[in-house]
Amino acid sequence: MSFKRFPFSNYCIVSFIYHVNSLFAVFVGKVKVHNVDGEEFIRSVMRPDLLQRWSQAADTDSFHVVMNLPSLAIEFLRVFRGLLSTSELEYEPPTSLLPLIHCYCFSQADDTAADAADRTSAALEVSSFADLKDSHIRVVRNVAPSKEMLCVTFRLPWHLLATDEHGLYVYRLSQIVVHFLKLNFTWLS
Repeated sequence: MSFKRFPFSNYCIVSFIYHVNSLFAVFVGKVKVHNVDGEEFIRSVMRPDLLQRWSQAADTDSFHVVMNLPSLAIEFLRVFRGLLSTSELEYEPPTSLLPLIHCYCFSQADDTAADAADRTSAALEVSSFADLKDSHIRVVRNVAPSKEMLCVTFRLPWHLLATDEHGLYVYRLSQIVVHFLKLNFTWLS
């Protein structure tokens, strides 16, 4: 797509969003707009923001992530795996402070909800979409005769954020190693 055919760049859109946001005093300071790649955004903007929020947050705070790029959003879910290490936090945050993900996607399958659930669980590398807390799928609209737009919503589990690159839960792995060493020490004595 050339600049002549589509005169609005992302920079223009971001500037417009800042302008509209300033008109409504309710949202000033509550809405942050970024113009970066989705993967880069999750790693360089969301990660430090999550850590900061968790260090200062009350249990009544909430954190919503809206991923509104229906043709690609599900592919970015994989970036959340291992985003944080357990050494960065002294304790696991309460479930209410874990991000609530709203991921928009398209589906052309006969059973659109099942298709969206399967693709989401595959991207997150979890066994079942039903295992995720606060999970539900809603049809947003019909975009073509055989194509639906859906919103997949779920609470991002702590064990996914604190997973190492090999898909092992780091904290749980350390518990297993300590238990294994205790067993071996008991067996040797």
